[in-house]
Amino acid sequence: FNVGEMQSRGLEVDFEYDVTEYLNFKGGYSRTWTKVIEFEQRRNFEGNELDFAPRNKGFFGITYDDQDKLRISARGRAVGHQYSDLGNTEAQELSMHFVMDVSAFYKVYPGIEVFALGQNIFDKEYDTTRSSTVRTVGAPAQIFAGLSLKF
Repeated sequence: FNVGEMQSRGLEVDFEYDVTEYLNFKGGYSRTWTKVIEFEQRRNFEGNELDFAPRNKGFFGITYDDQDKLRISARGRAVGHQYSDLGNTEAQELSMHFVMDVSAFYKVYPGIEVFALGQNIFDKEYDTTRSSTVRTVGAPAQIFAGLSLKF
């Protein structure tokens, strides 16, 4: 079934600030209000929040870039309460979570760069979908490293 009409309104604020020539800070926040306006096949869903539409989201990032050889950054993101179904049932409610990622890039030679990436570095377990029988979680802590060649 397709929802006949839905509504999404919100407020989003992003900012970026150069702390020094090499250090940059950025962040953002969004607040979203969503609801099902019309759903002919499922009238009991009307007035509910949309699925996978968190009310609150935010992020921050800080980057050091010497603009020659080294670039290091950290980024955190928080995702607020949301539902994984249009019925807005408690069994399918996804709770808030915070995830932190880091990265480092070092230019060894023009066109050759080594890098390391860490995703979800605090190994936070969080739900990405949920039903009364199935729970899917986000990726655990992951670390990647490699060599980048540009020709």
